[in-house]
Amino acid sequence: MESLQPRIFRPRAPYNDRIAWSENRLPSTGALVGREIAVERDDGRVVPYAFEEKTVRWHEPGETSLTEASYDAVELRDGVFSVDLLHPEAPSGSSTRVATSLALNTQLGGAILVRNTVTLGERRDFRQDIYPCTIAGSGGSAPALSAELVGGRAYAEYSKGGAAEHLYLNPSRLGTQSLGDLDFSSAKMDDSTTWKLGEELFVLTWVQEWNPVGAVLLMDFAGLRNAGVFMGGDDQGFFHFVVGARLGMLGRTSYPPRCQPPGMNRSSRSMSLQPRISRPRAPYDLRFAWSDNRLPSTGSLAGREIPLERDDGLTITYAFEAENVSWREPGESSTVAAPYDAVELRDGVFSVDMMHAELRGGGRTRVATSLALNTQTGSALLVKNAITLGEQSDLRQDVYPCTIAGSGAAPPALSSELVGRRAYAAYSDSTAMEHVYINARRFGAQVLGKADEAGSDLCDSTTWKLGEELFVLTWVEEWDPTGAVLLMDFLGLRNAGVFMGRDDRGFFRFLCGARLGVLGQTTYPAGYEPPGAGTQYAGSDDAARIAGVGHDG
Repeated sequence: MESLQPRIFRPRAPYNDRIAWSENRLPSTGALVGREIAVERDDGRVVPYAFEEKTVRWHEPGETSLTEASYDAVELRDGVFSVDLLHPEAPSGSSTRVATSLALNTQLGGAILVRNTVTLGERRDFRQDIYPCTIAGSGGSAPALSAELVGGRAYAEYSKGGAAEHLYLNPSRLGTQSLGDLDFSSAKMDDSTTWKLGEELFVLTWVQEWNPVGAVLLMDFAGLRNAGVFMGGDDQGFFHFVVGARLGMLGRTSYPPRCQPPGMNRSSRSMSLQPRISRPRAPYDLRFAWSDNRLPSTGSLAGREIPLERDDGLTITYAFEAENVSWREPGESSTVAAPYDAVELRDGVFSVDMMHAELRGGGRTRVATSLALNTQTGSALLVKNAITLGEQSDLRQDVYPCTIAGSGAAPPALSSELVGRRAYAAYSDSTAMEHVYINARRFGAQVLGKADEAGSDLCDSTTWKLGEELFVLTWVEEWDPTGAVLLMDFLGLRNAGVFMGRDDRGFFRFLCGARLGVLGQTTYPAGYEPPGAGTQYAGSDDAARIAGVGHDG
């Protein structure tokens, strides 16, 4: 059995202990020594930076005194610099640290100025202010927000054995994960910006979605190098360190018409990013048409009894009638009856969903069961979603690999076959979701087409193989009490299943179904495969081995 729950609290492990972040960084340069470079922000303010051998001095806008700080510069191309400086520590007792990053293209006269501010203490916070600039007197143009990288997958090799994948989902969302021998939970998705500084030259900034951590990277996809800085707070306190990597492209996704990622034409202006300390939970079932492309319900299970033997040794027999199904929960003496809905995706392959009767007496727990049945092979999966409602709602998803008793089949195994695949599920003519299979236990999704830019997330998930190109995908949203179960048929290119959880209107549960399409498959360099890729998990002992949640990466 596997269990998934939202990550209400995630430990913040020391950031710089995990990878040697600067092993592949280009050497620092002294080419700026003796120069004064004035950058004119798009708000009209001009900030001149006077570079000396080890320090840089400048006037903060609105301040009369000079600020002086040490700096580090890397020249990625002739005249193209990544510059990072940490402002002096504030007087004793202050909980705020500030750093500035500059990306300078002295050849074209464009620049990006990023100011990162982290506040530590009981309430940690982070703010990233981004200003497109010109180098004063150059006659150049300020960099523009860019969607050129959208659909791309790249990797940054920071050291031997230490690499991170970049997944450019849309112009405002970046997915990352550690590659190689690291835990599954290193995969995450964050708010980001991408600015074009030259041909195949971009400035990438992001803030972690729930932690006070941010990054600024100058990405050179012609010279295949990056340089920049990570900054924030973890459980050991404040950190700020420079990074650099060798880059490699893994592939690019082409989207079908009407299924483009959102936000492809964002306006270019100064902006700020901050962690999403509290995210509004919009009504899930009112945003999109989730069942327009769902296959018709079937009555072919009516009159059948299907006994499922779970991997914990318990057997549950489901007796199907025309509209209702009855069964006895393990340890209970009375029979449960509930209406059900079934879809037959292939001959003898069913997606079945039933909602248990609501508890009497103001019960705060709602429970639903989903079954994925392959009556041809005798393998099955049972998923039980239980949500507790109240001020602090919680969701628990228990997943049981099963066999149909007497079939002689083996239970389905956790699978990594989909890792690296990108697909889309078209639920209606106007509603589509991209599926990105990040690693064996992390799944990414984003809304395609005409949707808001926040419609993307990365969740804890499980994938079980039920047959040839036939999988059961389950997930829980990372911070919200919402879960899903989908039977995915990549031969017939259909899915069917259910969403369940709570949003700001209360409890919801609704059936869904889509037409599927495959967008591409990523091939990773040897030694840098995602965690768990290429591994089959045959039994419950192996399943338990990968169930733990580690630190983010």
